[in-house]
Amino acid sequence: MNKIGWQFPKTNWGSEQGKNDPGLETFRGNPYPALAREPIQNSLDAHDKSDNPVRVEFSVSKLKKNQFPNREEYIKVLEYCIAEAKDGSDTQKEMQKALHIIEQDEIYFMKVSDFNTVGLSGSDQLRNTNWHRLIKVVGESEKEATSGGAFGIGKHAPFVCSDLKVVFYATQDIDGKQAFQGVAKLITFTDQDKEPCQATGFYGEKDKIQPIKNMSDVEDIFVRNETGTDLFVAGFDYRETWVQEIIEAVISSFFVAILEGILEVKVGEHLLNKHSLHEHIEALKEKELKANVINYYEVMTSENSTLFEEENFEGLGKIQLYLANKSTYNKKIAMVRKTGMLIKEKPNYQIPNKYAGVLLIKGDEFNRQLKRVENPTHTDWEYKRRKDVKVIRSALLKLNTWMNEKAKSLSPYFETESFDVDELSQFLPDENDESQIDTDLNDLEGVNGEPLESNLDKMKVKRKKKKTVVKISDWEDEGGDEQIVIEGDDDREVDLEPDTNPEPNPEPDPTKEKVQTARISTYKLFWDNQKKNHRLNLNVKKEGKLTISLEILGEDSDIPAIISRASIDENILPVDKENIGPFNVSAGSNRIEFELTEKVRAKMGVSFSGK
Repeated sequence: MNKIGWQFPKTNWGSEQGKNDPGLETFRGNPYPALAREPIQNSLDAHDKSDNPVRVEFSVSKLKKNQFPNREEYIKVLEYCIAEAKDGSDTQKEMQKALHIIEQDEIYFMKVSDFNTVGLSGSDQLRNTNWHRLIKVVGESEKEATSGGAFGIGKHAPFVCSDLKVVFYATQDIDGKQAFQGVAKLITFTDQDKEPCQATGFYGEKDKIQPIKNMSDVEDIFVRNETGTDLFVAGFDYRETWVQEIIEAVISSFFVAILEGILEVKVGEHLLNKHSLHEHIEALKEKELKANVINYYEVMTSENSTLFEEENFEGLGKIQLYLANKSTYNKKIAMVRKTGMLIKEKPNYQIPNKYAGVLLIKGDEFNRQLKRVENPTHTDWEYKRRKDVKVIRSALLKLNTWMNEKAKSLSPYFETESFDVDELSQFLPDENDESQIDTDLNDLEGVNGEPLESNLDKMKVKRKKKKTVVKISDWEDEGGDEQIVIEGDDDREVDLEPDTNPEPNPEPDPTKEKVQTARISTYKLFWDNQKKNHRLNLNVKKEGKLTISLEILGEDSDIPAIISRASIDENILPVDKENIGPFNVSAGSNRIEFELTEKVRAKMGVSFSGK
């Protein structure tokens, strides 16, 4: 019996595994970006703490078929898997594809190598070492609390890019110890002894399934001769565009690490570092790609950006926020942990200005808390994954509010009223349905740059045989705006004033054309401190005719707001004293700008009609 080769342990008639391994499925939908993100993150976590940046290299080559370790033995395993799978099934087709690839004269291999790292220690020990956790342990990570990896699932990402379902690992650690081992992820199959074998198999020393430590037993191309780690994706799912796809994935995920000089990445012949990053960003622009990283790079490098800093945010450590306004920005902030990898992009569409931002979470304690609630793909923070998350949940809510306030502070607009009534049946009355909404704006004074929220104080409803109930929910979105929803049942009811002298409904005149009135679901009112005018954003549910009436609200009495000019999408609208319209408004988002004869910022009352 050969001491070195492929070994798939028997199940002992225990649990079995199909092709849809949960670890693989986590990354199957986005294989190339996952192949870029996960190994680089592992390499950043293994930095040797020198002044040199971590360097990661991606390369693709073709190896002759006889260079595949114990190829004939692996072919037999694939044949067992094909026989095990149901005829014509996707599983059988995958195994047949693998068999076809390994029988070719040449096989594609992707090699990912890191430098200025410590390598993988513990290859000469049986358990509880970094090498053992990489090769054999699933769902556990013993990295530092501020590191990137948290679940031990990222190791599955390279397998998704392997048509042979095989990855080989080679390392030389800081003590000079070398090791080489392969891992395969197939399906449970029945071997020549008619016994089921596990889906995960290993190439190396068969005794206790250990790595090869004598490099004379390893092909030269697989031997690591300097400190660090190589991984080889066997049967790489090759595409002509692989270089560009990996470059874009690296830039999108690690632009901060590259820009700060803690990471360099070579993809094929292309080097990405803090000096060349600008060229690659310009290349993305030339291809007219709508990559958010273009905005984030500009924000971090532009002289027009504003930097906000907190040395000890909520007692969790330092944070930095780069922000800038630009008409092409999409109101998102990239949230980046200490490793320099982008975790998530936080949007806020309620702020009037177009902005982009980059948040750098530097504090060690903040990073420790975030790692606890990070999902396996490192793309979000999810509280339900852990118990006792009050600290980080509170910190993230306050962080969102803080970011929103900073973004609003850069806006030339000041929000003077915000009213969300998405489920309100109509602002505009039908012939037999009249509603009037009174908003108390006496407490709307605020600091420049902060939203001035209106309070729904009272609703008077006049209706026939219908009762309306208002529920004011205590849910707040990331922007902190209260949502007011009309629902059918609730314990909190509005004062209803019955119409004691209802007017008789007039008989319809068949000679008159029926005019459709608009339905408004949301409005927001802003003040432009530069132009000295107001802007009204309307969300229209149903297109139709609309007239807007405005009044200036005072402490003792209200007066009409005399309008000098109004427009929608630069088209002039009819104006009559305090009224804008009537005019036709289309469904969707509408922006109306108007000027008062006296160019002052004032508390404003807004009402709508269909006349």
